[in-house]
Parts: sequence; structure tokens; C-alpha cells
Amino acid sequence: MKKVRLIRTTIVEYTPDPVFYPEGSTIEQMAEIDIQSDDREMLFEDSISDKIKYEIFEVEEGGQHN
Repeated sequence: MKKVRLIRTTIVEYTPDPVFYPEGSTIEQMAEIDIQSDDREMLFEDSISDKIKYEIFEVEEGGQHN
């Protein structure tokens, strides 16, 4: 059986505001906090690039795909 896989690549660039992070956080720590957010969709509202592509792939009878 053939299936379709949609792949979305979104790029966001921003300057994190230290007010919203624990005091003394490095920019790497701020980025880590952001990617662990419960509301990830909010992070991508102002994306500068949003690309969608597809792949067609085969699924074997046991549910495995190639």
C-alpha cells in the first residue's frame, strides 16, 4: 500500500527577551527553553520561511514502511 508523508520545514528568527527567561540564562539556554515549550505552534506564528513537500512511500502488510 502506498502512503503520503507531508514534511513541513519552518524557519523562525528572533531575539529572545531575557525578561521572559530565568535570570542569567544564556542564549543557548533560552533556545532550549523555547523548544521545550508546551505551545510550540505559538513559536512559529511569525515564521520567515515555511516550506511543505511530500514523499510517497510503501507500507508492508505488517505496518512497516520502506
